Amino acid sequence: MTGLSIIALIAGSGAPAHSQDAAAQKDATAATRAANDALLTQLPFDDTSDFDDAKRGLIAPLPADVIRGAGGNPIWNPQQYASSPKVQRRPRPSIPACGGSRN
Repeated sequence: MTGLSIIALIAGSGAPAHSQDAAAQKDATAATRAANDALLTQLPFDDTSDFDDAKRGLIAPLPADVIRGAGGNPIWNPQQYASSPKVQRRPRPSIPACGGSRN
């Protein structure tokens, strides 16, 4: 199976990506922010060797254009996954769907 075939299968699976409504999101508690900040100082976030290793084995980037099926319908649109200027550096630490606290 080619890489594009795999992408087409994943994109056509019908499983949409869901995000929480921005109005329903709550800020992390002070304790959670303190724990995350402490972890940020302990882990080597400046070490990019894993990313460098991954790029070294990269065959080709994903296509930037829309991939269309035989009928002309779009089956993969990478633009829908483009970064938003509202993306935060770190994700919110509480995800209710995963059993996280809503405090």
